[in-house]
Amino acid sequence: SHGTATMGGAVSVNPSGELILRSSSIIHSTATEYGGAIDVDGGKLTIENSFIGLNSVSADSGLGGGGVSVYSDHGAHISNTTFHGNTQANEAGDGGGAVYFQIVNSGPLKIFADITHCTFVGNSDASGKASAVICVENNAFVRPANSIFADFSGRNLNVYGGGDFESQGGNFCDDSTKVVRTTAEGTSPYLLDHLYDYPETNPLLSSLTASGTVIPHHRLQSGSPAISYAFQSTASIDQLG
Repeated sequence: SHGTATMGGAVSVNPSGELILRSSSIIHSTATEYGGAIDVDGGKLTIENSFIGLNSVSADSGLGGGGVSVYSDHGAHISNTTFHGNTQANEAGDGGGAVYFQIVNSGPLKIFADITHCTFVGNSDASGKASAVICVENNAFVRPANSIFADFSGRNLNVYGGGDFESQGGNFCDDSTKVVRTTAEGTSPYLLDHLYDYPETNPLLSSLTASGTVIPHHRLQSGSPAISYAFQSTASIDQLG
């Protein structure tokens, strides 16, 4: 916690490196450019059962990924993780209050960032592009499944430069996820367009707590529309174990 750096306030992953983060918390870290908590520059990233919270990139020179920035052709895998209160603080930044995903070479192969059973709450992006997740460049794809996007920012998700989403279903978002893009960039104007996605829906989350586990999280309140609505989940455990 409380790390500072130009790229990756707590952790920086170089092109030959790989970070596997499990059952961990990264908090109150700051980067001046990319990745308030973690910056991946060409390397590999896996995050499981963790908490990325209250990290940021600078208001003066910050670019993307208040929580995590990935610039790599290896993709990324993030599961059972809560992103809370991360900030991309620069009004002229590239976006992604919690996660910024961009590939290096926009070749013919799709590169995926898998976001599975994750929760996004209270993240912000001063540029207004995307408080939770932004995906950049042709053939870069974010693949969300059974995740909750509840920043209540007006725009949780976005794409740029040909980036796209391939929803796997079971996702809840407090806004419509509608974006402006040409037909060539995608057939739907909605990023969460799976039959079993639930846009414009308040998931009714409780306040942040670490009760019952060492990893901070947001429990579903009684009556939450997200209870028992995971779609074709193969996960044996959730964020609470």
